[in-house]
Amino acid sequence: MSSRSRFLPLIIVAALVAALAFPAQAQRRSTIELGALARYTLYDDSVGLDDAWGLGGRLGWFFADNWAIEGDGGLTQTKTTVGAFDVNHTAIHVHLVRAV
Repeated sequence: MSSRSRFLPLIIVAALVAALAFPAQAQRRSTIELGALARYTLYDDSVGLDDAWGLGGRLGWFFADNWAIEGDGGLTQTKTTVGAFDVNHTAIHVHLVRAV
């Protein structure tokens, strides 16, 4: 299977999503956004961890018109490639965002 035919379904879905997208409107003060996320983490071979899926969530608060502070966190549970140890990789991010 060529790399072009492997990515064709993804390209079609992305084109449909782009065609159906509605114009975005800037958020107003006091708006709160909640979201969930899934992640797949690829670890470098030298780290000694298996690649793994994880889950997380996000929270955003527009404290002024077009300005927000957002935070997200995720947890990926993986195993070491040597030995039988479980590892919990927790990622936490905070962003200051201006909507244009």
